[in-house]
Amino acid sequence: MLFKGNAECLATVLNYERECLKKYISDELSKAFATSRLKTLDVVKGKLSATTNHDRETTRRFVDFIAKATDLFEEYTRKIVQRYRDVLL
Repeated sequence: MLFKGNAECLATVLNYERECLKKYISDELSKAFATSRLKTLDVVKGKLSATTNHDRETTRRFVDFIAKATDLFEEYTRKIVQRYRDVLL
């Protein structure tokens, strides 16, 4: 597409693929949050809320969730960069 001058079409296709990947990452992140058994009141702006005392198990589950979220975001950026590299090179 890019060779024939259809840069807008290529950008649209790449944006669509990016949105599909974002949906997948979002679903996986929601699953990870559900399996971590954390409550939305426990997490405020990416940190454990200071309004309640958390036991060691909750803290461990939170750390595991943050690690899973970091892995998912790294996977997202790696796949996006690889896809753009494949298309443009």
